[in-house]
Amino acid sequence: MDSRKAGGLFLTQTLVSIGGSLWLSFGNPGFALDIIPNLMVSQMMLLLPALLFLAVVRENPAKVMNFRPVKFTTCLWIFLFTFLMTPLIVTVNAFSMIFSDNAVMGISNEVLAQPFPVMVMLMGIFGPFSEEFVFRGVIFGGLRKSGRILPAILLQAFLFGLMHMNFNQFCYAFVIGIALGVLVEVTGSIWSGFVMHAAINTSNVVMLYVSSSLTDQMEAALDESYTSDMMVVAMCVYMVIALATTSIAACVLVAIAKNENGMGRLRNMFTAQKRKESGSAVLLEPVRKESLISAPTVIAVILCCAFMIALEVIKRMIPS
Repeated sequence: MDSRKAGGLFLTQTLVSIGGSLWLSFGNPGFALDIIPNLMVSQMMLLLPALLFLAVVRENPAKVMNFRPVKFTTCLWIFLFTFLMTPLIVTVNAFSMIFSDNAVMGISNEVLAQPFPVMVMLMGIFGPFSEEFVFRGVIFGGLRKSGRILPAILLQAFLFGLMHMNFNQFCYAFVIGIALGVLVEVTGSIWSGFVMHAAINTSNVVMLYVSSSLTDQMEAALDESYTSDMMVVAMCVYMVIALATTSIAACVLVAIAKNENGMGRLRNMFTAQKRKESGSAVLLEPVRKESLISAPTVIAVILCCAFMIALEVIKRMIPS
């Protein structure tokens, strides 16, 4: 698996995602999936093409990504890391909503109408597993073979954001993708990314159900007591909090790396190096810079951006 194959997979995912969306919207008038089958289909549209792609290019998933178990104490550190990163994610989400509607809140009523355990399994467990398998597993696994670890982390996060196919989710998914990529790299295990991703999604589902009974009261209170100036001040204060907690999260990341004997991997993120096996040892050698961006990647990015822009234009043309 290399960067070109990773780009080919992302292009395949893009074509399947856009094609599926267009078919559901225009190819079958009057047909609409309920939220549960919709979530299942969307995740299978992500996972199955990746498995088929690996089979076609004859790549063993166990060699593309590392399924090494992480320590229980590392999981506890990851929960703290996730908690500290949350203010930054929320801040980016809030700022993105200035330009684009919150896509998740648009389906909140449909989610709340379903049994809580089912939503936790679909959105909190199955969703993170399939997305981690594809992006921090197959795609990042291919990109990092170039030896340019940090650019590979940024690129897979960018592609992860684009795959959500709307500007609101792109913004905070990009931030989450960076955090997940760094976490997977320093621990040397895809399971660390799954733990963080599952923690984020599950907590969001829990908060959605818990806050649903208070939504009307909260909205009424905000309408009566909050002015636009107060909202701006609140956002600025929250942004300062986000910067502070993100700085602490960086320290927690170092603790995670130490706990998983990953300090070398953490340092190597900032240099272009290539793995070379010598007997039982794994050596890292400096390499000339290799391009991570292939033709399939460029085509996929253009398609994603065009689709996202088209969706925004259509939403603004339709009266609310």
